[in-house]
Amino acid sequence: MEDDLYGGDLYGDAGGEYEGGYGDDVQVEGLQAAELLGGQKAGSGLPSRDLFHDLPPAQLDEVKDTKLTSMGSGQQQQQAQPATDRWRVAVRDIAGVLGLAVGNRDPDTHTVLESVRRLKASDTSAQEELRKLRRRDAALQMQLADRSLEALELRRELASASAAAEPSVVQLKQLMLDPAVAREFARLRAELEAAQVRGRGGGVRA
Repeated sequence: MEDDLYGGDLYGDAGGEYEGGYGDDVQVEGLQAAELLGGQKAGSGLPSRDLFHDLPPAQLDEVKDTKLTSMGSGQQQQQAQPATDRWRVAVRDIAGVLGLAVGNRDPDTHTVLESVRRLKASDTSAQEELRKLRRRDAALQMQLADRSLEALELRRELASASAAAEPSVVQLKQLMLDPAVAREFARLRAELEAAQVRGRGGGVRA
């Protein structure tokens, strides 16, 4: 029989046993490898868990970290969306308070921020002016208290002077009850009566 270039029978041997030719060893090794990998058929793929299981520990941890990171990023994006919506609603509310509402459209953020800055600056200026007015009011209150105290002292001095110039009723009663004063009054009364009698007598003679 004629042999092929690789040692096998070119036309095949119908009567003898086939010992195999080129490529048969590779096929057998492939079947054995498939059986070792869990009884999978040749040509079927390995499960992903078996592929990850065969990775070194460092690469396996890296794959797990990458998976967790991707999951965390997705959760962060889901959590960031409600926060963004809340900020959008807050900006629209502030714009409405400032009179910058533009219907159903979102207001310009720059315009809203500038309006808030101007409002804050105006509020700061008003607060400073209010503090100045309060300090001025406190100074005026102190001056008014001083003037009120001076007026009270003047009224006391005036009352003392009036009491010294005009004796009170009690002082007059005390003077009338004094014997010396009573005698003096009696003498003056007698002289007055004598003068009146003399005046009447002189008028009769005439």
